[in-house]
Amino acid sequence: MPTNPETPMALAEGFPPAGRAEWMDEVARVLARGRGDLDDERLAALFARVLQTPTPDGITLRPLYTRADAPPAGSEGLPGSAPFVRGARAVRPGASWDVRQVVTVTGDGAAAAGRAVRELENGAVSVELDLLGAGVIDAGLFDRVLAGVHIDAAPIGLRAGPRAVAASRALGALCAERGVRVFTGSLGVDPIGEHAASGGAGASLDDALAEAVELTRLVADHNPRVRVIVVDGARYNAAGAAHVEELGAALATGVAYLRALRDAGMSPADAAGLIGFRLSAGADQFPTIAALRAFRRLWARVGEVAGIPAAGRAAHVHAVSAPAMATRYDPWVNLLRGTVACFAAGVGGADVVTVAPYDIARDGAAGELGLRMARNTQSLLLDESGIGRVTDPAGGSFFVERLTDEMAHAAWAWFQEIERAGGIVAAVESGLVQRRVEATWASRAEAISHRRAPITGVSEFPDIGEPVPPPPEASAPAAATPFPPLMNVRYAEPFESLRARADRHAETTGARPAVFLATLGRAADHTARATFAANLFAAAGIRSVDAGDLMPGDDAGAAFAASGARLACICSSDAVYAERAPEAARALAAAGAARMYLAGRPGDAETTLREAGVDEFAFAGCDALDLLSRALDATGVGA
Repeated sequence: MPTNPETPMALAEGFPPAGRAEWMDEVARVLARGRGDLDDERLAALFARVLQTPTPDGITLRPLYTRADAPPAGSEGLPGSAPFVRGARAVRPGASWDVRQVVTVTGDGAAAAGRAVRELENGAVSVELDLLGAGVIDAGLFDRVLAGVHIDAAPIGLRAGPRAVAASRALGALCAERGVRVFTGSLGVDPIGEHAASGGAGASLDDALAEAVELTRLVADHNPRVRVIVVDGARYNAAGAAHVEELGAALATGVAYLRALRDAGMSPADAAGLIGFRLSAGADQFPTIAALRAFRRLWARVGEVAGIPAAGRAAHVHAVSAPAMATRYDPWVNLLRGTVACFAAGVGGADVVTVAPYDIARDGAAGELGLRMARNTQSLLLDESGIGRVTDPAGGSFFVERLTDEMAHAAWAWFQEIERAGGIVAAVESGLVQRRVEATWASRAEAISHRRAPITGVSEFPDIGEPVPPPPEASAPAAATPFPPLMNVRYAEPFESLRARADRHAETTGARPAVFLATLGRAADHTARATFAANLFAAAGIRSVDAGDLMPGDDAGAAFAASGARLACICSSDAVYAERAPEAARALAAAGAARMYLAGRPGDAETTLREAGVDEFAFAGCDALDLLSRALDATGVGA
């Protein structure tokens, strides 16, 4: 084949041309599997069920995307130019994003002294001080925590919740003491977000917003490189929102701040430069990539309407790994989730990235190894994988381009709904935002319960022998608030609650609840379903006792009685079930099984099996959470 660059390479040369119609013919042939009774309607339904994936955002992912699915050429701009879908920088020299590590400050900050320096010395570009558990926030606190840090060189971020303005002023006082005139970073001021999170229980929003505006104007005069206001869209994701709800709420909040700063006399261009955004990055790789690209497009549109010059319409995005995806059990899997989130954030063009330590959900605080692994995850992706050396790595993918476009349109529609309700503050106070987020979380929770959204290490492939995590801190009783606050969720929490019940039972009694697997026939008959059943029951901390090959004539009841288990699950093939399942069920019932299951769908034999003693059927897609809760109840495991 010629290698002259002016001669196009025909990669498909020698193959007959194929289009979508030919591909669909092949797909239909495979789906039908020789069946001739599938009409177009039933084939379309089968195609949707098998090959299409609905997302929590209301967007359906398809199995094939072609050039026809991509947005019109040029509509998403070039790297470094509006609407900044492809990133805010035309060229990415070196590390393309800021590796930001969190330094948790508690009490007087003495325990955190030296931590910021170590993070910066070991690969972090900037640090974010989590001051939510700090005592008095003053210049002395910052001096202790930032001892040895050149704050005129290393960007500093703040996370102080309702005390953000006070923390910002204290940091400013330290800068004055050290003679630092200009520094970079973000002050984390987000009174509207705090209002939503607290349910209106905090200080007056009008007063807090006035303080934020005053601070922003002061910083604009002396230090315009600092993002004073940071719209924390990730707090909506932490409450169960999907990307679309998060982007729409963040956009509406950003618009509210633009209006407040405009009303205070600032130009939209100056105001926009002082606003940043914190968005979540999850283990759903492609939706995360598309969400970050879509948000820049949305904010650029806001800038266009506000009259901001094209060069000033780029959103400054700090991507943080979503806390909702973290698990307390099998925390090592959190390393994989964090890696995917970091990869997606980098590919999506985030300006700043923070990866949560893998052990923070398990232990309540990150250990040394967790902090190091979080930092090194970013270093590996930047320095060894070289992601930062590629401009818009996902650009040109018909799938990502289409998903970005769909997510932008869906988030814009949600933003418009918020605006029609009077803006983000009115939408939150009326409960509109909370109802939308709760509906999305309910849909996701149902998928988790049925294991259509599996959680590795918790609802799938649990390690029943792993060390039991320490009990989580008890949450404070919910207080009455003017409107519903945003309540944080974790995807794994419903299954982890069941697992914790079994762990407490084992600690109290010295034995785990157990299920006897009545494996009928030879290994080839029962292995697949026995493996499925063992994995299912282990998700609730229930150990399995395998009977081995129960051949015709073997006494399943006697084997169950000898196992010490109180639950029983019949496992085999459909053919063996037809011959032996009712008899085995009667034997197990006579032997005293507290609750009996059959692995698989019952089909036409359900009535017969239930009459023989089967209580429930365990199959892929069943409500696993409900089934396992009843299983623990049947074995006497307390709530």
